[in-house]
Amino acid sequence: MALRVLFVSLVLVSLLCFVSTWRVVDFWLHNDVDWRDWPLAYKLMLQGNLAQENVLGAWFSSMLLLMAGAAFLLCFAAEPRDAGKSVFRFGWLLFGLVFVGLSLDELGSFHERLALWQPDAAWRLMIVGFILVVPVYMTGFGLVQLRRSRAGAGLIVLGVACFSLIPVYEHFEIMGLAAPGVPGRSGHALWTAAEETTELLGMIAFLAAALVFAATFSHRPMAGSGAPRLSLRLSPPVLAGAYLIVVGLAAAGAYASRRWLAVLEEDGVNGLPENWFVGAPLFLSALVVLALSQGRVHRSFGWAIAFSAVLVSALVGADIQKFFWSEEMAWLKWGLAGALAVAGIIALMPRSALAVRITGLAAIAALAVTVAAMPGPHTLALGLVAVLGLGSCGLALLTQPVEEH
Repeated sequence: MALRVLFVSLVLVSLLCFVSTWRVVDFWLHNDVDWRDWPLAYKLMLQGNLAQENVLGAWFSSMLLLMAGAAFLLCFAAEPRDAGKSVFRFGWLLFGLVFVGLSLDELGSFHERLALWQPDAAWRLMIVGFILVVPVYMTGFGLVQLRRSRAGAGLIVLGVACFSLIPVYEHFEIMGLAAPGVPGRSGHALWTAAEETTELLGMIAFLAAALVFAATFSHRPMAGSGAPRLSLRLSPPVLAGAYLIVVGLAAAGAYASRRWLAVLEEDGVNGLPENWFVGAPLFLSALVVLALSQGRVHRSFGWAIAFSAVLVSALVGADIQKFFWSEEMAWLKWGLAGALAVAGIIALMPRSALAVRITGLAAIAALAVTVAAMPGPHTLALGLVAVLGLGSCGLALLTQPVEEH
């Protein structure tokens, strides 16, 4: 039931982004007006425009890729090593890393930067690699590695089909943009929305395949192998080490992005990769805390912490202050900080261990300070401090016994 709710929600958000992208791009084609002078309805829909950088739609697409990548990496780590020696077993690792890289590219505009550096070679390499190599290997991976789960294999094939349609949509998208006159280019908006939304649906299919595979074999041995069920064997030292590594890499990535990639902003590349290095760990931390809270504390605690982390991840990842952090809308900034304060109260209300309460409150406080500091120069550093606070909360939860039902 939880998986069904998750996937239905993701599909509904994707369809909402389709409508927003279609209407915003069409409005853009017919109105040569700066977005600051747009009607309020179109300003709000702009946040769902999948063809725009630094908006909530781009953040949603990036986090969807990140979830799929994390799910594939977890399946690779948890699958019994004697379950099969096929070369396709490493598909979990390969595509997990690819999806995480695509998640970074979605907010960081790396392929646009690559095209600026070497346009012909870059695009030719991407197209050949995508059309010839990736779909073939991934289809084989789905049919061989997930043969014990028909639903999982079918979802992998569905995801490959969705991604294979993207070059076709891009062809019609370019043709529409080349049509004479603004009315003739109206089809460009529809094909743009279809291309971007199909990518989201493909990622949802890949995410569903990984989670269905894990759910299918986490409660029983894999057929014919006698292997134990999937298990991560997560321990406090492992979780603490993982958080320290993630925060260290995130800090290095954010610093390098600001120092060496900002110069390309002048060429029209608007993605901010440094925001991903903070938004992504915050989003993953929300999932970690939510998962660890199940059966250990009252469910309201985990949901309050997760809501706070996802909220700040969206604010940072979408660079939301560009649109709404003006003097006349200062109430929004402090309203969001107030929402975090309410989440902190909700997290403290149920009975739980003192260490859980202290670390939970510290994590939400760090998130609130991050919002209050936006768009100051220390926002990203404070965001990483909040990630450490969420990691401490996860450690406190991991030390609590799981209640048997």
